[in-house]
Amino acid sequence: MRIGIDARFVGPAGTGLGKYTEKLIQNLVKIDSQNQYFIFLRKENWDYLKLGKNFKKILADVSWYSLIEQVTLPKIFRSQNLDLLHVPHFNVPIFYNPPGFNLLGLHERSEFKGEFIVTIHDLIHHQFAETSTTARNLLIFKAKRLAYRQVIAHAIKKSAKIIVPSKNIKEEVISTFRIDPSKVVVTYEAAEEEYFDNQKLETRNPKLLNEYHIKTPFMIYVGNAYPHKNLEKLLEAFKILTINHKPETRNLKLTLVCSRDVFWQRLAKQVQDQKLNGRVIMFRLENCQCFSAKRKPMFSPRFPKASAFPVSMPWPPKFLSFALIS
Repeated sequence: MRIGIDARFVGPAGTGLGKYTEKLIQNLVKIDSQNQYFIFLRKENWDYLKLGKNFKKILADVSWYSLIEQVTLPKIFRSQNLDLLHVPHFNVPIFYNPPGFNLLGLHERSEFKGEFIVTIHDLIHHQFAETSTTARNLLIFKAKRLAYRQVIAHAIKKSAKIIVPSKNIKEEVISTFRIDPSKVVVTYEAAEEEYFDNQKLETRNPKLLNEYHIKTPFMIYVGNAYPHKNLEKLLEAFKILTINHKPETRNLKLTLVCSRDVFWQRLAKQVQDQKLNGRVIMFRLENCQCFSAKRKPMFSPRFPKASAFPVSMPWPPKFLSFALIS
Protein backbone atom coordinates (compact mmCIF):
# COMPACT_ATOMS: atom_id res chain seq x y z
CA MET A 1 0.00 0.00 0.00
CA ARG A 2 0.96 3.62 -0.54
CA ILE A 3 0.36 5.29 2.83
CA GLY A 4 0.75 8.99 3.52
CA ILE A 5 1.22 10.66 6.92
CA ASP A 6 0.84 14.39 7.47
CA ALA A 7 3.94 15.03 9.61
CA ARG A 8 4.03 18.83 9.47
CA PHE A 9 3.55 18.97 13.26
CA VAL A 10 6.68 16.90 13.97
CA GLY A 11 9.27 18.73 16.07
CA PRO A 12 9.22 20.97 19.17
CA ALA A 13 6.96 23.57 17.51
CA GLY A 14 4.24 20.94 17.16
CA THR A 15 4.29 20.15 20.92
CA GLY A 16 2.06 17.15 21.80
CA LEU A 17 0.77 16.65 18.27
CA GLY A 18 4.33 16.67 16.99
CA LYS A 19 5.44 14.08 19.52
CA TYR A 20 2.46 11.85 18.74
CA THR A 21 3.23 11.91 15.00
CA GLU A 22 6.98 11.51 15.56
CA LYS A 23 6.56 8.36 17.65
CA LEU A 24 3.98 6.93 15.25
CA ILE A 25 6.44 7.22 12.36
CA GLN A 26 9.47 6.04 14.34
CA ASN A 27 7.69 2.85 15.35
CA LEU A 28 6.31 2.22 11.88
CA VAL A 29 9.91 2.36 10.66
CA LYS A 30 10.70 -0.45 13.13
CA ILE A 31 7.78 -2.76 12.35
CA ASP A 32 6.82 -2.22 8.69
CA SER A 33 9.21 -2.76 5.79
CA GLN A 34 6.52 -3.81 3.30
CA ASN A 35 4.27 -0.81 2.73
CA GLN A 36 5.43 2.40 1.10
CA TYR A 37 5.17 5.51 3.27
CA PHE A 38 5.08 9.12 2.14
CA ILE A 39 5.88 11.53 4.97
CA PHE A 40 4.71 15.09 4.37
CA LEU A 41 7.06 17.58 6.06
CA ARG A 42 7.84 21.28 6.18
CA LYS A 43 11.25 22.81 5.52
CA GLU A 44 11.78 23.46 9.21
CA ASN A 45 11.37 19.80 10.20
CA TRP A 46 12.69 18.18 7.02
CA ASP A 47 15.73 16.64 8.74
CA TYR A 48 14.04 15.87 12.06
CA LEU A 49 13.18 12.21 11.36
CA LYS A 50 15.34 9.24 10.46
CA LEU A 51 13.37 7.12 8.03
CA GLY A 52 13.65 3.64 6.54
CA LYS A 53 14.16 2.70 2.89
CA ASN A 54 10.43 2.34 2.29
CA PHE A 55 9.77 5.86 3.62
CA LYS A 56 9.92 8.89 1.36
CA LYS A 57 9.86 12.54 2.40
CA ILE A 58 7.50 14.85 0.53
CA LEU A 59 7.77 18.62 0.92
CA ALA A 60 4.52 20.14 2.15
CA ASP A 61 5.70 23.51 3.45
CA VAL A 62 2.22 24.72 4.35
CA SER A 63 1.21 26.46 7.59
CA TRP A 64 -1.23 24.75 9.95
CA TYR A 65 -4.81 26.03 10.15
CA SER A 66 -4.38 28.33 7.15
CA LEU A 67 -6.39 29.02 4.00
CA ILE A 68 -3.40 27.83 1.98
CA GLU A 69 -3.62 24.52 3.85
CA GLN A 70 -7.15 24.07 2.55
CA VAL A 71 -6.32 24.94 -1.05
CA THR A 72 -2.74 23.72 -1.62
CA LEU A 73 -2.39 20.64 0.56
CA PRO A 74 -4.97 18.48 -1.28
CA LYS A 75 -2.91 18.80 -4.49
CA ILE A 76 0.24 17.74 -2.63
CA PHE A 77 -1.51 14.73 -1.09
CA ARG A 78 -3.04 13.67 -4.42
CA SER A 79 0.31 13.94 -6.21
CA GLN A 80 1.47 10.75 -4.46
CA ASN A 81 -1.51 8.61 -5.56
CA LEU A 82 -2.07 7.34 -2.02
CA ASP A 83 -4.11 4.34 -0.98
CA LEU A 84 -4.48 5.76 2.52
CA LEU A 85 -3.69 9.06 4.22
CA HIS A 86 -3.39 9.53 7.99
CA VAL A 87 -3.88 13.07 9.30
CA PRO A 88 -3.03 13.00 13.05
CA HIS A 89 -5.28 15.97 13.85
CA PHE A 90 -8.67 17.32 12.81
CA ASN A 91 -7.28 19.66 10.12
CA VAL A 92 -7.94 17.55 7.03
CA PRO A 93 -8.40 19.96 4.10
CA ILE A 94 -12.07 20.12 3.10
CA PHE A 95 -11.06 19.85 -0.57
CA TYR A 96 -9.44 16.47 0.11
CA ASN A 97 -12.25 13.97 -0.24
CA PRO A 98 -12.53 10.19 -0.49
CA PRO A 99 -12.77 8.71 -4.00
CA GLY A 100 -16.08 9.30 -5.70
CA PHE A 101 -17.10 12.33 -3.64
CA ASN A 102 -16.63 16.05 -4.12
CA LEU A 103 -16.90 18.87 -1.60
CA LEU A 104 -20.72 18.73 -1.69
CA GLY A 105 -20.76 14.99 -1.10
CA LEU A 106 -21.83 14.25 -4.69
CA HIS A 107 -20.34 11.38 -6.69
CA GLU A 108 -17.66 12.25 -9.19
CA ARG A 109 -14.85 10.49 -10.99
CA SER A 110 -11.54 10.63 -9.14
CA GLU A 111 -7.96 10.08 -10.31
CA PHE A 112 -6.67 9.36 -6.81
CA LYS A 113 -7.77 6.30 -4.89
CA GLY A 114 -6.99 7.21 -1.30
CA GLU A 115 -9.22 7.10 1.72
CA PHE A 116 -8.11 8.96 4.82
CA ILE A 117 -8.17 8.34 8.54
CA VAL A 118 -7.93 11.01 11.20
CA THR A 119 -6.91 11.21 14.86
CA ILE A 120 -9.19 13.28 17.08
CA HIS A 121 -7.40 13.86 20.38
CA ASP A 122 -10.29 15.72 22.02
CA LEU A 123 -13.12 18.17 21.33
CA ILE A 124 -11.96 20.89 23.71
CA HIS A 125 -12.26 23.55 20.99
CA HIS A 126 -15.89 22.58 20.58
CA GLN A 127 -16.59 23.36 24.23
CA PHE A 128 -14.08 26.13 24.93
CA ALA A 129 -15.11 29.08 22.77
CA GLU A 130 -14.05 32.03 24.93
CA THR A 131 -12.26 34.94 23.28
CA SER A 132 -9.42 34.54 25.79
CA THR A 133 -8.22 31.60 23.71
CA THR A 134 -7.04 33.88 20.91
CA ALA A 135 -4.66 36.77 20.42
CA ARG A 136 -6.62 38.00 17.41
CA ASN A 137 -9.55 40.42 17.17
CA LEU A 138 -13.12 39.25 17.68
CA LEU A 139 -14.13 39.07 14.01
CA ILE A 140 -11.12 36.96 13.07
CA PHE A 141 -11.74 34.75 16.09
CA LYS A 142 -15.36 34.12 15.06
CA ALA A 143 -14.34 33.41 11.47
CA LYS A 144 -11.75 30.89 12.64
CA ARG A 145 -14.34 29.25 14.91
CA LEU A 146 -16.68 28.81 11.96
CA ALA A 147 -13.86 27.40 9.83
CA TYR A 148 -12.88 25.00 12.62
CA ARG A 149 -16.38 23.56 12.84
CA GLN A 150 -16.56 23.00 9.08
CA VAL A 151 -13.12 21.40 8.93
CA ILE A 152 -13.63 19.02 11.85
CA ALA A 153 -17.10 18.04 10.60
CA HIS A 154 -15.56 17.16 7.23
CA ALA A 155 -12.79 15.15 8.90
CA ILE A 156 -15.28 13.21 11.02
CA LYS A 157 -17.84 12.47 8.33
CA LYS A 158 -15.58 11.76 5.34
CA SER A 159 -12.87 9.74 7.08
CA ALA A 160 -12.75 5.96 6.75
CA LYS A 161 -11.85 5.57 10.43
CA ILE A 162 -11.35 7.89 13.42
CA ILE A 163 -8.63 7.21 15.97
CA VAL A 164 -9.17 8.52 19.52
CA PRO A 165 -6.97 8.14 22.66
CA SER A 166 -9.67 7.05 25.12
CA LYS A 167 -13.16 5.60 25.49
CA ASN A 168 -14.32 8.92 26.91
CA ILE A 169 -13.30 10.80 23.75
CA LYS A 170 -14.86 8.07 21.61
CA GLU A 171 -18.22 8.52 23.33
CA GLU A 172 -17.99 12.27 22.98
CA VAL A 173 -17.20 12.12 19.25
CA ILE A 174 -20.06 9.69 18.64
CA SER A 175 -22.61 11.77 20.54
CA THR A 176 -21.47 15.12 19.13
CA PHE A 177 -21.40 14.10 15.47
CA ARG A 178 -23.96 11.25 15.60
CA ILE A 179 -21.82 8.74 13.77
CA ASP A 180 -21.61 4.95 13.73
CA PRO A 181 -19.64 3.80 16.82
CA SER A 182 -17.82 1.19 14.73
CA LYS A 183 -16.11 4.00 12.83
CA VAL A 184 -14.24 5.16 15.96
CA VAL A 185 -11.23 3.18 17.18
CA VAL A 186 -9.60 3.68 20.59
CA THR A 187 -5.80 3.58 20.40
CA TYR A 188 -4.14 4.30 23.74
CA GLU A 189 -0.97 6.38 23.91
CA ALA A 190 2.25 5.14 25.48
CA ALA A 191 5.30 6.57 27.22
CA GLU A 192 8.56 7.09 25.38
CA GLU A 193 11.40 4.66 26.02
CA GLU A 194 13.61 7.41 27.45
CA TYR A 195 11.35 7.84 30.48
CA PHE A 196 12.34 4.35 31.59
CA ASP A 197 16.07 5.03 31.13
CA ASN A 198 16.73 6.64 34.50
CA GLN A 199 20.52 6.62 34.22
CA LYS A 200 20.42 8.55 30.96
CA LEU A 201 17.98 11.14 32.26
CA GLU A 202 19.73 11.82 35.56
CA THR A 203 22.70 13.37 33.75
CA ARG A 204 20.75 15.82 31.61
CA ASN A 205 21.37 19.53 32.03
CA PRO A 206 21.87 19.82 35.82
CA LYS A 207 23.14 23.40 35.31
CA LEU A 208 19.66 24.60 34.37
CA LEU A 209 18.18 23.19 37.56
CA ASN A 210 20.99 24.59 39.71
CA GLU A 211 20.71 28.02 38.11
CA TYR A 212 17.12 28.37 39.35
CA HIS A 213 17.76 26.61 42.69
CA ILE A 214 15.36 23.78 41.80
CA LYS A 215 15.79 20.76 44.03
CA THR A 216 13.94 17.47 44.35
CA PRO A 217 11.04 17.20 44.80
CA PHE A 218 9.28 19.76 42.60
CA MET A 219 6.11 19.90 40.53
CA ILE A 220 5.99 20.29 36.78
CA TYR A 221 3.58 21.10 33.98
CA VAL A 222 4.63 20.52 30.36
CA GLY A 223 2.58 21.81 27.43
CA ASN A 224 1.06 24.90 25.92
CA ALA A 225 -0.13 27.87 27.96
CA TYR A 226 -3.48 28.18 26.18
CA PRO A 227 -6.36 29.25 28.47
CA HIS A 228 -8.16 25.92 28.05
CA LYS A 229 -5.14 24.24 29.68
CA ASN A 230 -6.48 25.68 32.96
CA LEU A 231 -3.12 26.85 34.31
CA GLU A 232 -4.73 29.68 36.25
CA LYS A 233 -6.37 27.09 38.51
CA LEU A 234 -3.06 25.28 38.87
CA LEU A 235 -1.44 28.49 40.15
CA GLU A 236 -4.28 28.97 42.63
CA ALA A 237 -3.98 25.39 43.86
CA PHE A 238 -0.20 25.65 44.19
CA LYS A 239 -0.55 28.86 46.20
CA ILE A 240 -2.99 27.17 48.60
CA LEU A 241 -0.66 24.17 48.92
CA THR A 242 2.38 26.24 49.82
CA ILE A 243 0.89 29.21 51.71
CA ASN A 244 0.80 27.33 55.04
CA HIS A 245 4.58 26.89 54.90
CA LYS A 246 4.50 23.36 56.20
CA PRO A 247 7.93 21.67 56.23
CA GLU A 248 7.07 19.36 53.34
CA THR A 249 5.87 22.23 51.08
CA ARG A 250 7.90 25.23 52.30
CA ASN A 251 10.55 24.97 49.57
CA LEU A 252 8.42 23.31 46.93
CA LYS A 253 8.65 24.81 43.43
CA LEU A 254 6.35 24.55 40.45
CA THR A 255 7.99 24.53 37.01
CA LEU A 256 5.96 25.45 33.95
CA VAL A 257 7.51 24.30 30.68
CA CYS A 258 5.68 26.00 27.80
CA SER A 259 6.12 27.46 24.34
CA ARG A 260 7.06 31.13 24.56
CA ASP A 261 4.24 33.12 22.97
CA VAL A 262 1.51 35.61 23.88
CA PHE A 263 -0.11 33.03 26.18
CA TRP A 264 3.25 32.55 27.95
CA GLN A 265 3.29 36.30 28.59
CA ARG A 266 -0.23 36.22 30.02
CA LEU A 267 0.74 33.31 32.27
CA ALA A 268 3.87 35.13 33.45
CA LYS A 269 1.68 38.08 34.47
CA GLN A 270 -0.62 35.75 36.43
CA VAL A 271 2.42 34.38 38.27
CA GLN A 272 3.44 37.93 39.16
CA ASP A 273 -0.08 38.99 40.16
CA GLN A 274 -0.37 36.05 42.56
CA LYS A 275 3.06 36.89 44.03
CA LEU A 276 4.49 33.51 43.13
CA ASN A 277 7.76 34.77 41.66
CA GLY A 278 10.63 32.55 42.78
CA ARG A 279 8.33 29.66 43.60
CA VAL A 280 6.90 29.26 40.10
CA ILE A 281 9.63 28.96 37.44
CA MET A 282 8.87 29.16 33.72
CA PHE A 283 10.98 27.46 31.06
CA ARG A 284 10.86 27.11 27.32
CA LEU A 285 9.47 23.86 25.97
CA GLU A 286 12.87 22.92 24.52
CA ASN A 287 14.09 22.33 28.10
CA CYS A 288 11.43 19.70 28.79
CA GLN A 289 13.59 16.58 28.90
CA CYS A 290 16.09 17.89 31.44
CA PHE A 291 13.38 17.65 34.12
CA SER A 292 12.08 14.14 33.53
CA ALA A 293 14.06 12.20 36.12
CA LYS A 294 14.21 14.99 38.67
CA ARG A 295 10.61 15.87 39.29
CA LYS A 296 8.04 14.18 41.49
CA PRO A 297 4.46 14.95 40.43
CA MET A 298 3.43 16.03 36.95
CA PHE A 299 0.21 18.04 36.74
CA SER A 300 -2.35 18.36 33.99
CA PRO A 301 -4.80 21.03 35.19
CA ARG A 302 -7.15 20.30 32.33
CA PHE A 303 -10.83 20.87 31.81
CA PRO A 304 -13.07 17.80 31.63
CA LYS A 305 -13.02 15.77 28.39
CA ALA A 306 -9.74 17.26 27.16
CA SER A 307 -6.91 14.93 26.26
CA ALA A 308 -3.55 15.37 27.96
CA PHE A 309 -0.55 13.71 26.31
CA PRO A 310 1.77 13.68 29.35
CA VAL A 311 -0.61 12.26 31.95
CA SER A 312 -2.21 9.81 29.54
CA MET A 313 1.11 8.01 29.21
CA PRO A 314 1.82 4.98 31.41
CA TRP A 315 4.64 6.50 33.45
CA PRO A 316 7.07 4.34 35.42
CA PRO A 317 6.05 3.91 39.08
CA LYS A 318 8.45 6.57 40.42
CA PHE A 319 6.66 9.27 38.40
CA LEU A 320 3.40 10.54 39.83
CA SER A 321 0.90 12.28 37.55
CA PHE A 322 -2.16 14.24 38.63
CA ALA A 323 -5.04 15.77 36.71
CA LEU A 324 -6.49 18.88 38.35
CA ILE A 325 -9.95 19.11 36.78
CA SER A 326 -12.21 22.11 37.26
